[in-house]
Amino acid sequence: MPTILFIGATGYIGGTVLAHLIQHPKRSDYEIIIHLRSAEKAKSFENLGFKTVLGSLDDAADLEKLTSESDIVFQTADADHLEGTKAILRGFKIRFQKTGIAPILIHTSGTGVLKDNAEGKYEGTDIYSDLDIPKIESLPDTQVHRIIDRTIVAAAEEEYARTWIVLPSTVWGLADSIFVKEGLQKPSSQQIPDRIKLNVRLGKAVYIGEGENVWPHVHIDEVGKFYRILFDAIVSGKQPASGRNGYYFLESGEYRQRDVVEVIAKALYARGKVASPEAIPLSEAGLDPESYRLVPVDTGTNSRARGERSRQLGWNPPQTTEDFYASIQADVDYLLKTH
Repeated sequence: MPTILFIGATGYIGGTVLAHLIQHPKRSDYEIIIHLRSAEKAKSFENLGFKTVLGSLDDAADLEKLTSESDIVFQTADADHLEGTKAILRGFKIRFQKTGIAPILIHTSGTGVLKDNAEGKYEGTDIYSDLDIPKIESLPDTQVHRIIDRTIVAAAEEEYARTWIVLPSTVWGLADSIFVKEGLQKPSSQQIPDRIKLNVRLGKAVYIGEGENVWPHVHIDEVGKFYRILFDAIVSGKQPASGRNGYYFLESGEYRQRDVVEVIAKALYARGKVASPEAIPLSEAGLDPESYRLVPVDTGTNSRARGERSRQLGWNPPQTTEDFYASIQADVDYLLKTH
């Protein structure tokens, strides 16, 4: 029976992807092994019928051995762990040399690889399509995720691995999978919740520069759906573009930084967590130097992507930017309840 090694199942994205994967009609054709750090959670996954193995991306030798025994690896744990990525690929090379069959890697990156240094001053004009490979390849190695993505593509070019790189954008919505219900999966995202928590800490909602910069967004359930669509295309022999051409952006629209902070400001003000319902520029916030440094520079960047190759596989996310803004109310309530 072919084996799937799943890395990152307790994460926000990973747990959702796994929940969609086990709904696939061919799920019973594969043995799924969950790679995770927690012995306690391992027992819970085993109670749900999964095999587990303890470890982390830092355990290079163990990871290399595991991947040398795996037909498919889902890596949803860390988009920037170079040594872990190299260990996975070393294991793949060993397996290929033994079997002559290239194993499959489905790796989670992100549209952060596209970000610029706008500092909130303007809406970026550089828009990347996942069909425009030369433009993606023009990104310098200094971009976040880029070296890892290139390392993966290089393995595919050497033909000892078949690789697909999935690049979600700002992922939103509270996850609602079986693994959330079992207490095994992180239910909330990072980018917007981190912004909410920061604004609560500062007592005001702030944005960088003029707040003109733009990012794409995608609902967490649509991320899970895409991985299932991609997996189905791979195992059914449809040969979706892979390797050098195997980049897949996930987005269903775009949002402006200032607009999202304004939504957060109103939600937090209604709950008595900030002094004003208005979002203000960081430069006018009157913060002390220590508080000023808490605001991530990344919130002033542009990242503009079009998931055209993703949609060619039949993925069609219906959510709008207004849906994204509306979801912030639930994020605020969840964070205020749990933090």
